Amino acid sequence: MHDPFSDINKHGVIAIPALLWAIILFEARGWILAFFGFVSAVIGSREASGLISGDSWQPILIAELLALLVLWAALRRTPDGGELPRWLWRHGQAFICLAAASHVAWALLRHAQAAAWMAWHDDQRLLLSIADALIALGIWLSAHARAVFQEFPPPPPAKAP
Repeated sequence: MHDPFSDINKHGVIAIPALLWAIILFEARGWILAFFGFVSAVIGSREASGLISGDSWQPILIAELLALLVLWAALRRTPDGGELPRWLWRHGQAFICLAAASHVAWALLRHAQAAAWMAWHDDQRLLLSIADALIALGIWLSAHARAVFQEFPPPPPAKAP
């Protein structure tokens, strides 16, 4: 049987599993969607340029900044990472849960404000909210996620003068 705690990276800390990378990206999905919408608008695609129009999703980008910061800290998870990435990574478990909970809260607010159920749109929002709730619960209760977020490679030793 494979022990996920034994997956150690070259810096001597528990490696970030692929599922955690996917979760971080999923919780930053609005930024990814906005990026691709912007790129599509720049190259002139009419089909995808509508991704950046409208005002129903932009406020959630503020909450998704937490996931982007965790992504940045994950990419800086090296001995030379610095103090800010270390602090962000230590709090990454809570930040991912907050981003997921914000998605659920935003979806509930949007649903409460809706005049009528729009089958495809609201079904999608409901499914994404269920996924967000399960992610928040899973990340918060996972001993493995807790262990991964507690580890950051130690800084390199100071050079003697």
